[in-house]
Amino acid sequence: MSSNTGARWKQWVLSWLVVLPLTVSMPWGLATLLELADLEWPGWLFKVVVAGLISFNMVYWMLPLSARLLSRWMLR
Repeated sequence: MSSNTGARWKQWVLSWLVVLPLTVSMPWGLATLLELADLEWPGWLFKVVVAGLISFNMVYWMLPLSARLLSRWMLR
């Protein structure tokens, strides 16, 4: 197994560890906020907003933080 292949599975694990909690928590959190505010959005708008929130949080917050925290493991 080449070192490049080793790095790929670690990148996949890191991405999965970030995507999983976001895809579970973001729709639930937004639905809860909309319910508390007594708002009802069309399904397509809800999905677009959730996808945007997940992407934003992944790119600007979760992936950089997790990459820093797990950098030693990623480089092994």
